[in-house]
Amino acid sequence: MPPRTRDEYHAQRVTIPAGAFLRGDDTRDDQAPRQTITLAEFQIGKTPVTVAMYQEFVRENPNFQSSQASQPGEMPKPPGGFGWGGKWDGKEGHPMVKVNHRDALAYCSWAGLLLPTEAQWEKAARGETGQRFPWGDSFIPTALRFSTHGFGRGNGTVPVGSYPTGASPYGVLDMAGLVWEWCQDWYEAGYYQHCKASNPHGPEDGTHRVARGGAWDTSGEDWFHCAHRSRFLPHSTFTNLGFRGVFLPDSPLERAL
Repeated sequence: MPPRTRDEYHAQRVTIPAGAFLRGDDTRDDQAPRQTITLAEFQIGKTPVTVAMYQEFVRENPNFQSSQASQPGEMPKPPGGFGWGGKWDGKEGHPMVKVNHRDALAYCSWAGLLLPTEAQWEKAARGETGQRFPWGDSFIPTALRFSTHGFGRGNGTVPVGSYPTGASPYGVLDMAGLVWEWCQDWYEAGYYQHCKASNPHGPEDGTHRVARGGAWDTSGEDWFHCAHRSRFLPHSTFTNLGFRGVFLPDSPLERAL
């Protein structure tokens, strides 16, 4: 059942144990080198944040104005195409999209979450041994929501958790396909070549933020490789771009902005 509130989201969170994992891939410059990275324990949302969860945030913070809303206390304008029909109604269990990096951070602050670093995201997606996809090393079309009609085309989102066979080694869902997911990090193509090997948090600054996972309108299995790095300008709001949160053991659950 897709989570509808932040409390349900917290109840479903998945613990990723402390320790090392294999990050990256040597076949692409911005994913190289493949290396061992060590992370502290963290907890991550089992699914992306849903429309219902974001609606709860907007209702409880009537003075918050999303960059995609025309006035305070209003939801971002729903997409008008790509299978959505221009309405949020009936999409409560779908991943929240059209949220830029700033608004994703605002939601996370209210909900007692953070955006994952891309190292955290990748470990949660592929486990310790560096497998290619969340479910293993072979591409399985029935394990994810993706486009079979070519890049940039597709039938839109579906409720989160609709592809249980695509679960990661830790049981995290929707880490390949459905929506791209914002990460904390600024994007730098050569970052892996000089980053620290313990709890990396990305470059100090940049022009684009990292996004991971591929989406419903993405075609071609390489885009769903757990090591694949994409990026968007921080103000980007697309129908294929969402987010999930991480909950650190020592982070308080905040109740207001």
